[in-house]
Formats: sequence, C-alpha cells, structure tokens
Amino acid sequence: MKPFVNSALATLLEQQNSPCVSIYLPTHRHQPDRQQDPIRFRNLLREAEQSLLQAFYPDGVDAIMKPFRELAANEKFWQRTLDGLAVLGTVGAFRTFRLRQPVPEVAVVAESYHVKPLLQVFQSTDRYHVLAITRKGITLYGGDRNGLDAIDTHPDVPLTMDAGITASEPVDGQHPETPDVDTERYFRAVDRAILEHHSRPTGLPLMLAALPEHQALFRKVSHNPHIMPNGIDTNPESMSHDVLAQRAWAIVEPDHDARLQRVADVVANAIAHSNGSTDLNQIATAAIHGRIDTLLVEAGKTVPGRLDPESGAVEPAPLNHPDIDDVLDDIAEAVLRRRGTVMVLPASRMPAATGAAASFRY
Repeated sequence: MKPFVNSALATLLEQQNSPCVSIYLPTHRHQPDRQQDPIRFRNLLREAEQSLLQAFYPDGVDAIMKPFRELAANEKFWQRTLDGLAVLGTVGAFRTFRLRQPVPEVAVVAESYHVKPLLQVFQSTDRYHVLAITRKGITLYGGDRNGLDAIDTHPDVPLTMDAGITASEPVDGQHPETPDVDTERYFRAVDRAILEHHSRPTGLPLMLAALPEHQALFRKVSHNPHIMPNGIDTNPESMSHDVLAQRAWAIVEPDHDARLQRVADVVANAIAHSNGSTDLNQIATAAIHGRIDTLLVEAGKTVPGRLDPESGAVEPAPLNHPDIDDVLDDIAEAVLRRRGTVMVLPASRMPAATGAAASFRY
C-alpha cells in the first residue's frame, strides 16, 4: 500500500537548497472568516524571516522570501482558499498546495522541507474518487474523510452525453441513435478517459454514484480495475453535495480503517520478531542506509533535532534554529527517497509512544 505523493511535491523534494521554508496554515472557504487568512500568513512569514536572519544576511533572506511576500499580497489567491494551505520554498523553487483539510499553523525553516503534514494529506489510505454518472453527463470528485470537491478533469474526459458520443465509436451491430446504445457508447468513452487520465496516474479507488441501471451498465462496459465493488445506487442529482460526501465516506471508512490497522499490525509483528524498531536512533540509521520497508509516523508529534544525512545520527536541538527541523519529518523524507513506504497515523494506532515505528527490509 504505497502512499500517493503529489508529483509537484516529489519534484520539490529534488529541488531542495538549504535553507528551506515551509509554512502551513488552516484557511477558510467563505467570508468573513477568510479575511483573517492573509493576516495570519504574514505573521508566519515574520517568524520564518526571523529564523532565517539568525544564519543569513538580509539579501539572502530577501531572495528566499520574495515569492512568499508576493503571495501574501495576491488578493485573488486569498479569494480561492480551501480548508488548509501549505507553502514551500527556497532559492529557485516555490510551490503552494491548497488543501481540503486543515493543517496545524506553523512556520519551519530547516535544511529540508517540512513535509509530514503533506504526506498525511496526500497518502492514499483515505483518498478516493467518486464518479457521479447520469445520462446527461458526469462529474468527478476527489474525496477523503473531510469531504468531496469537484475535480477539473482532463480535457479528453467527455463531461456530457453529446461530447461522449462524438468521441466514441458505434456499438457493433446496433443502430447508434437508440437511447440505450447512445448511453453505452457514452459510458465507454467516459470509462476510457477516466482510466487513462485520472485512475491510472493516481491509483486511487473509484466509487460510482448513479442509478442502479446506469451503474450496472457502466460496470458492464468498464475496463477500470480501480472501481470499488460498492457504490451509491442513487441518482447523484437527487442528493445535496453534503449528503453525497457523507454517503461516500460511509462506504470508504470501514475499508480505510481496516487497511490502517493491517499496516500497523504488520509493523508491530516485525518489531516483535526483531525485524523492526520503535527506537528513533535505530530507525534514523536504518532510514539513511535504505533498510526501512514501512515507516509509521505519528500525526501531530514533533521531535526537534537534526538528522545527519551521512550517518543517520540524531542530534536534539531547538526547533526555532534555521538548521533544525522535525526529526520525524527528516526520517520520513529519507525513507521516501529510498523507496520505502511512509504512513502518517493517529496516536491511537501507533504501536509506540516514540512517534515512529518501522519494519526493516533485511
């Protein structure tokens, strides 16, 4: 069960030039709460700048912080926020992530990006797609435990029946103008485009929301292996957005919880048989040497310090120094770089109180 990592985040991990600034902020979708978001963002910028000034001349700080300041002044950006925001940058690289769930408010300046909150958001265990289907058209949603949001689909995805029929081939041996045949042709076109441009690139499960007869037909013609066995057998147009989100998560949640528990059990079993550890020093060393198969990291827990990138030695230190990050975050990044699996779990599912647990490859 590999975590899904946004491609933009993966690119940023390859572009890290010390120091790196990572800012996280819970945001708001609507007024008047939204008005406070840029103000709080500027406060976090000041924290980051003060930390940078401990180790860099003002000119160096300005080079790093310029895009952050420009973002703070971008009124259009702050009119389109969701529930959380992550902003990562260094000299020559800058990226924003609008998030569908709140994140802790924090500014971190360190040798590498602080990515643990993003890993928790982007990991695939509670993320899924919902394809709402009618004869008129389709809507694709991205979902997690916090709700659903419509996705901007690839241009090749036919959003309406007319577009789908135009893009598809007639069904052999049948007249293409009958409603049933038109519907089948449309569903085939949708299935091909969703698989190619959304399901295959992300690997996320796909839930269908449609009338029983439409859902049965779509499953009959589909070649998408990511379609979930259970769907919502109701016309999606008859439900409010909130009801659709609630019904979707009710289907996903049991499987999600079971998958998390299976991962935790596998790691706990490895530890019990001396093929894993909950000791941060052992885990850090194993991470640097590529020995970790699966790393569990506790959500919300921070261990201030520095991870030596050569030896894996952990040096405790205050978090507000420019060279200091969260050790758990650094270990997670080291595991990802060496193609290990990283899962961010709530404290209740962690097999230890150290903030990390790992199973070893050998």
